[in-house]
Amino acid sequence: MDDELCIKHWLAEADGLGPVRIKRLLKRFGSAANIYNAGIKELTEVDGIGTLTARSMIKSRDYKKKISKWKSWYEKDIQTVFADEDDYPDCFKRYDDMPYRIFYKGKLPDDKSPTISVVGARGCTSYGKAVALKISETFAGEGWQIISGMAAGNDSYAHKGALQAGGYTCAVLGCGVDICYPSVNFTLYEDIINTGCVMSEFEPGQNPKKENFPVRNRLIAALSDAIIVVEARKKSGSLITADIGLEQGKEVFVVPGRITDPLSMGCIGLLKEGANALSDLNDLRECPPVKRKLKSENREGKEKYKKTEKENSLDTSSFLLYSCLDFTPKSLEYLIDKTSLPKEDAFLVLARLKLEGMIEEVAHNMFVRTSV
Repeated sequence: MDDELCIKHWLAEADGLGPVRIKRLLKRFGSAANIYNAGIKELTEVDGIGTLTARSMIKSRDYKKKISKWKSWYEKDIQTVFADEDDYPDCFKRYDDMPYRIFYKGKLPDDKSPTISVVGARGCTSYGKAVALKISETFAGEGWQIISGMAAGNDSYAHKGALQAGGYTCAVLGCGVDICYPSVNFTLYEDIINTGCVMSEFEPGQNPKKENFPVRNRLIAALSDAIIVVEARKKSGSLITADIGLEQGKEVFVVPGRITDPLSMGCIGLLKEGANALSDLNDLRECPPVKRKLKSENREGKEKYKKTEKENSLDTSSFLLYSCLDFTPKSLEYLIDKTSLPKEDAFLVLARLKLEGMIEEVAHNMFVRTSV
């Protein structure tokens, strides 16, 4: 490792420094190397740097014991980007509390592309799953970037929708980028790295901690032109992301839900705070920051109102039964009554629809659609 890179890692880990103080130091000295070589008197001239902090910084300059740790990260294909480098996301530079050092695997997001975050409940409903998939698949297919946190539930379906469209998605983690959390998402984690990015401000090897997730949510908000909350309880991490987004001046959209559903309570609260109700996908295309990027790239987003390819391939009996389904579970008896299909035929149709991935059996003989 060269000295310049080592000094940047030293600055990221120097005792008593956080993002705000590091930003002030860089503004005063211009580079990590100049900070490293500054004396106590020069350091204490920076607002927020007292004598004790300055002495601690100078004492920590003997960083040789840490070099092997830093080298090990790059040997694991973990990349870093620092706030004073060109590749550091421009959207982070607008806020004082963004980390000086970012770890990532894959390809960093493109600042020029329309970018939305899709977040929601871990214990999502079939409706929430379908909506998260639909939003992400639609816009990733149009070249938009999809950001989420790779948590179970709506976050995972947001990433999956983007991948299904062959688009870009970035997962911001509350642990080291070399750790897959939750572990059941390992295949998803690898797929995201292969075509997109996993990102974290936490050192490689750091396990997920409860207090890490609210911290990482500010990165999700900062990366996004708009934030979409699919489902959320009264106390939900998604609400933290949305609240931070509102503070950052971001557009926040909420997917409407039933007022009797606990997973709608957080969304209703956001609507009261001034968030937008997402009633149509074109609402996102008309979002000012997104619209500016679309215009600069000479793009035109258009909603597709045609039936999906799978729907077009259905025979009459299959389409009749499928049209009776939504995201509220329907029983086999209900479907037979509505379609007048013989029981044996209904079983065959349901088996085909399940095989095609168009419906899901959420309980014994209880069925829902899997997409909007």
